[in-house]
Order: sequence, then C-alpha cells, then structure tokens
Amino acid sequence: MKKPELLAPAGGFDSLKAAINNGADAVYLGLGGFNARANATNFSKDNIREAVSLAHLFGVKVYCAFNTVISYSEIPELLELARAAVEAKADAFIVQDIGIAAILRRCFPGICLHASTQMGIHNLYGAKIARKLGIKRVILSRETKLEDIKAIKENTDLEIEFFVQGALCVAFSGGCYMSALEHNQSGNRGKCLQLCRLPYSAGIGGKKAGEGYLLSPSDLCLIENLKLLADSGVSAFKIEGRLRRAGYVAEAVSCYRKAIDGGFPPSGEAAIERLKKVFYRGEYIKNAYLEDGTPDRIINKEHQAHIGIPIGTVESVKPFKDIFEIIIRSKHPLIMGDGIKFFGKNGETSSMGAGNVICLAGGRYKVFGKVQPAVGARVNLISDKAAEDAALSKVKKIPVSLSVTAIAGIPLSVEADCGGISVFHSSGYIVQTAQSSPATREQIEESASKSGDTHFVIEKTRIDCGNVFIPKSVINEARRSALSKLEAALIEEAEKGIMTEIDEAEIQKTIAEAKGFAKAPKEKGIYQSNIDGSGYFAGENTAVLYPSDFTPSVVKKLAQKAIQNNQTPCLRLPMIANGKDIKILETILEHNKEIKTLLINNLYGFAFADRGYEIIAGWGINICNTFALKEAVRLGAYRAIESAESDSVAAEGKVYQFTGKGLPMMTLAHCPYKTLYGNTCENCAYKEGLSYSREKKTYNIARRRIYNCYFELIAE
Repeated sequence: MKKPELLAPAGGFDSLKAAINNGADAVYLGLGGFNARANATNFSKDNIREAVSLAHLFGVKVYCAFNTVISYSEIPELLELARAAVEAKADAFIVQDIGIAAILRRCFPGICLHASTQMGIHNLYGAKIARKLGIKRVILSRETKLEDIKAIKENTDLEIEFFVQGALCVAFSGGCYMSALEHNQSGNRGKCLQLCRLPYSAGIGGKKAGEGYLLSPSDLCLIENLKLLADSGVSAFKIEGRLRRAGYVAEAVSCYRKAIDGGFPPSGEAAIERLKKVFYRGEYIKNAYLEDGTPDRIINKEHQAHIGIPIGTVESVKPFKDIFEIIIRSKHPLIMGDGIKFFGKNGETSSMGAGNVICLAGGRYKVFGKVQPAVGARVNLISDKAAEDAALSKVKKIPVSLSVTAIAGIPLSVEADCGGISVFHSSGYIVQTAQSSPATREQIEESASKSGDTHFVIEKTRIDCGNVFIPKSVINEARRSALSKLEAALIEEAEKGIMTEIDEAEIQKTIAEAKGFAKAPKEKGIYQSNIDGSGYFAGENTAVLYPSDFTPSVVKKLAQKAIQNNQTPCLRLPMIANGKDIKILETILEHNKEIKTLLINNLYGFAFADRGYEIIAGWGINICNTFALKEAVRLGAYRAIESAESDSVAAEGKVYQFTGKGLPMMTLAHCPYKTLYGNTCENCAYKEGLSYSREKKTYNIARRRIYNCYFELIAE
C-alpha cells in the first residue's frame, strides 16, 4: 500500500521550512485574506513562486487555500491571487464556496480542486456531489464516521484527506455563524473570534446544570489510528495549525513522519508526549467521531488553552528587585527559553517564559519572572526550547553526484546528477596545461565537493583531469552554476504534471459578470423560521417540517397536518447525516410519498434531486454570490435561501432571505449532556429545555435525533 501523504500547515516561510525539513509530503497555505486563517502571516502574489519553488525542489506539493465564501467586490482580487498561484505552479486549490469552485474551473482550465472541510462533506452522497463540482480530493469533515470514509473510498475515485492532529471546531464544518452574526467576524471568511472558547453556564428549566468551557473541544490526536484510517481509504493525513508557531509544525510533522515511516505503530506514547508539549488542552481526542454513535468525550470544560505537561511544583517564591525569584522542583531539565505555566486549586494562574535559569541541586531550578505563583503551585511545561530547536535545526539536503572534466585545451565542465536528473555545465574557461604546480585531483575534488549554503550535499564526485592548472575560483563558479541548473531542473521535473492554464477571456468575463451581479436588482422572498426550526415561505403555502425525532410516523403526522391546512409539506433535512442516518431519511421519504420538496443545508441533499425531489438550497449551502447560486441550480435546486452572512445574491430565480429566530448558530455532533453529566448513550441524560449562557446571551439547544443525535445552538 502506498504511504499516505503527510500534509502540514504553512502559515509563513518559517513554518514552510520547518514542514519541509521535518518530512512533510505536502503543505497547505493561504494567499491574502481568502482563506480560513486570514490572521496567519500567509503568502502573497509576490512571494508565492518562491514558496512553491522551494517546496517543489524537495518534492513537496503545495495546496493553496481559497476556502472562504466571497462577495462580488472581492472577485478581481481573488482572481489576481489565483493567477499568481497558477503561475507559481501550485499543485491544487482548496475551496469552500461552490461559486469560487465554478469561477476557478472556468478561468483556469485543468485546475486541481480540493473540497475544504468547510464544504462539510461527510458522507458518500456529499462526496458524489463534490465530484460533480469538479473536485478531485475531499477534505472530510472531522465529524465523519469510519464507515462513511470506507463508502467514499469504495464508491468514488476521490482522494480522501483527513485531519489527524490539531484544533477541533465544536461546530460542524462551515456551519458556524456565531462570530459573524454577533460581531461581523465570519468564520467562513477566516476571521472567527472563537467565541466557543469562552466560558458558558448551562441551565435546564431555570436550574443551573453546569459551567465551564462548554463549547471548547479538546484537540485531535489520531497518531494511534493512522493504520485504521489508511486501511479505510484515507490517502492524506492533515495536521492543523497555520496559526501555530514553526516549532509546533516541526515537532508535529516529525512525530507523524516517524509513525508513517515506521508502519503506523500501535502505540505512540513517546510521540504523544512530544505533541503535548507543543499544544495540549488537557485531553486529546484519539478517535475523533470515527466510531458509531456520539462520542463520549469531545469537550474539555476545564481547559480551553494550551496547558502542556506537568513537570513539578513551586518550592519557594520571594521578591527580587522588581520581579520574583521562583524556585521550581522539576523532573524536566529547564533551560532559558522554555515556557512554563502555573496552576492552583482553581486552575491556571499565570505563565511565563524562562529567562535566566539557574540549575540547583536535587532537580531544582531558579527562575525569575514578573508573575508570583503560590508556593506549592503545579508547574507545566508549555514549550520545550531544546526539543523545538532540535526540530527546527534540521536542514534537509538533496544528495548529488558531481563529475568534473578538466582536460587541457577544452572548457572546464561539470555534470550534476540527482536521482536520474542530470545537467551539464560547460565553463567559459579553457583548461590550461600546468607549467608548474599542477592542480591535483584531491584539490579539484575538494573544491568540487563544497555545496556551501545551497540545498544540496555532494555525496559522490568523479574527477577526470590531467596535468592542468585551474584557479579554485573557476572550479567554484562552475560548481555553483551546475548546482543552480540542477535546482531548476528538479523544480521543472516536479512541475511536469501541473497543466493548469490561464483563460484571460474568461477572467475578464467573470469580472464583468461580478460587476453586473453586484448591480442587479435584489428582489427576494422571505423565508420565515420558527424557533423550533420549522418554517414557511412568505406568501406561499409551503410548510417546512423539521422534527425533533426523524421517524416515518413523526414525519407522517407533521405532513398530514400541513396538508390539512392546505399547505405543501417540505422536509428540512439535517445538516449532518452519516450513512446510517441517510438510510433512515430514505425510509422516511419512502413512507411519506406526499413529501416532494426538501430543504437542504449540506451538499449531500442535492443527491435527492436525481430522485425527482424539488430541492431548496438552504442557508447551510453558504450561497453568498450568484456564481454559487448558479452552481446550486445546476446541481438541482429550483430555489435557494441565501447565506445568513450575505446580502448580495442577485435574484435569478427564486432567492429568499432568512428571517426569524430558528437559525442554528452552530450544529453540534457531540452530546452536550455527556459534557455536563458524563453519561453514556446507554444512560441517556437528555431533558428538554437545555440552554447555554454567556454574558447576556442565551442559546437554546435543540436535539435532532435520527440514527445519531445532533444538536443545534439557537440564539433566543
């Protein structure tokens, strides 16, 4: 079996180099602000070629993230950046907005598209729709079940990418609107304020039910499940972290490289300990949502930030000038530059970087800082300078064989070879017969073997020379020229299969269309949602049904009631549905022939268009522009509700705006009751009326039960 690709984050050049040097097979990065990490350093049209060339030199692929939703005014800049990435020979483009996918396909024929996890693909039906969008690889939602991964692998030709390490969003991918609607900082535009990481209190029926970081999930760490994922069809293991420091990237890539090359060892405790030091929220999620049912532990309500690993306690604290002298008893040797965090009875109290560190006897260390931890406070290591420096100090070199021909009367020549790629450089210097003190073979070899600050290391040399004189400077210059040619040849070889073209006429046409759509009339209908998730279209006799329990009998009762009220029943499908959920949905529709219209909020719903159902593309499809609307229509929608984050979709056909209180701020695949009570599914603790509160805001939590239970966070 081919080894899965190891894919690393590159928030900037430091992280890019760390990923390459520690063994990444590919990196993903952003250009400008059109990516889900707009606050990362990111890359620009001026340096993207430099980044791609560096990666390609080492055989590392580059995927450019354009995974945000977009408005018309941004399309010229988007196309300018995309053109720069295409010209730079980027290997693939990661997209969320189905309108952007369409634009990139038409403007850049031959482009390779990857479906962002923000596109929400998590089952076979959604994967097949992605294929219709021209997608080659799906980056599955973290909520995807193992059985669905297998189904996608067995029934499509799509590549499958899966997150194995790093932060986990509490909301279903692409379906979080809290930051956007409350603070105009959209997660779907790379500007999420991470309101989920704040403390919340829970209540049921007016009684307090718990508090803490109730929406803050632990990080993923699937290093012990790599073989399971690979056997199920995952072809790329992805590490999250474009906002993390280069040391994190280096250590994470190094750990996963070792695991992959070692044949996916079943135990990764040593690696896990290393990973904990670079980022750890107090508990790793080692199985994600892969297993059947609802996971028991997703949220860690005690911690929402990096806490590292425990190393000791504070032995004493006393004032020292305007700071404090702190003596720590530690099982881990402390050095200058380490990061440490202090914990008391009620959790984290302070943190600091170790400045001057004095090693005392008996595993004790004296450090100085502005913080004043309590005597007896627990001490955690949150950055290990020695380990990170070791990972960052790795420098990958490319082995080269060099042949030098120095025969009197002809130009000095150098041939450089790497893995069958050879280049020949003929110097302008005509080799002279030595009159005295000829250059020895050893002297020529010494000069030829120096690779300096290049990306190469000369492993073998062959010298063909006679009684000749050659200045060292001439040999050095010939060697440098040969290696420069070899570098260009290796990059060219790596880019042979990238066939993306630039269609200038389509680019200009698209920009003109965007301007036209922006000025087009915005006459829209109104979709009115009720707090329970049901709804209707103003001025129409359509009743949207959204039961708490998706069963044939429950849906039948709701449909019959709508018909009795002279309304056309429309079933709203849940945003998340794994394979077993879909079988239940299909059974429901089979037993309710009177339902001919479906409101969908995930790509999988378009699959029902081929079965004769009228499809309404809901807000969860994130239609923010008319390009996306046209794609939705092409996939089978006959009308659409634009994204709650948009006000700019030109009304071609029937377009509706969402109003009312039933918009889910988040859709959750974990169980809030398990977070609060620690129960299992067999000992279900569900009670109606659960709500979370933060400051003056309250959110009701509604359950949708199919085969699995899903929950929606709805603002009051």
